[in-house]
Amino acid sequence: MLDYQDGQLEFADLHEAGRKLVQRMRTWKPDVVLTFGLDGGLNLHPDHATVSAVTSIAFRWSARAKRYPELGLEPWTPRRLFHLTSDFTLADREAVLPTPWTVKLDIRTVKKRKKEAFLAHTSQAVLFDKVKPYWERYGDFEYYTLMAMTEPEAMLMSESLFD
Repeated sequence: MLDYQDGQLEFADLHEAGRKLVQRMRTWKPDVVLTFGLDGGLNLHPDHATVSAVTSIAFRWSARAKRYPELGLEPWTPRRLFHLTSDFTLADREAVLPTPWTVKLDIRTVKKRKKEAFLAHTSQAVLFDKVKPYWERYGDFEYYTLMAMTEPEAMLMSESLFD
């Protein structure tokens, strides 16, 4: 969607990638923004770590009138930024050092659809047999860490991204 090649995002220009995401945030006006954790996720993928960094920056820059005025779009401030984290690690990988979560999201009602989306992702579908045991054991919940919000407040445990 943003014209980056799989496996090459870590080499992208931060300013340009940030501009593309700011444009989308100002156009779509999300209340909540989700991204990977800075660790790159369970597989420590450098593209995922880059997505996290760029998305986290764009979350903040989207609200700043001085950032990308040439887009001709009014600044937009999403209410919350979450990073995906996990309650397990992969045995055959380096330690992830996951971030403690603030949201435990029950996804059982959409688990089948999430699997279909995973299998539709050409470069990921071939990996499903390898991740299937983890999917079956841990796939009922997703874990997120609240990283930023519009108003300061103490972090609380939640079961919703919109509380």
